[in-house]
Amino acid sequence: MLQYTISFIRQDDRFLLLNREYPVWMGMWNAPGGKLEPGETPGESALREIAEETGLSLEAVEFKGIVTWFTGGREFSGMYVYHAELPPDKRLDAPIRTTEGILIWKRTDWILHDENMGITPNVAQCVRLLNAGAGCFEYRCHYEGDRLIRAEVLDLDRNFEHLTDPRRIEELLLNR
Repeated sequence: MLQYTISFIRQDDRFLLLNREYPVWMGMWNAPGGKLEPGETPGESALREIAEETGLSLEAVEFKGIVTWFTGGREFSGMYVYHAELPPDKRLDAPIRTTEGILIWKRTDWILHDENMGITPNVAQCVRLLNAGAGCFEYRCHYEGDRLIRAEVLDLDRNFEHLTDPRRIEELLLNR
């Protein structure tokens, strides 16, 4: 199911990334995020994770879609994708060492560089979609073991964020 959130915080032509100290994706650059807590909406989770991992207290994030990963047949998991523009007058000087890892601002061209091997596989594609102004999307990843074998971008209804019935979510995602 969709148990996680990831939040892309942009300021000018840079995104705030975290080099994780612990699994999953230990040692890789990724956007802030984490697991939803019981009773928490995805948006609440995104704001909490941003505060915990970056120290930023944001009032709102924009739902942009989901990233899903299929590991064979109909087994899948995923995360809700959020975006926030940090206003120019709000500063976060980085790099910063946190309990989660190292936070730093990375330029968009660095994130999207074809030879960048230090970034998690979904981050570059999400940044591309955000930069293209894509509406609401599903970035669907298909894996064999730990190897990404195929990925696709599908349109997603913006109201998806508010679905709460896990069976309805599964039905919608598996029948696409």
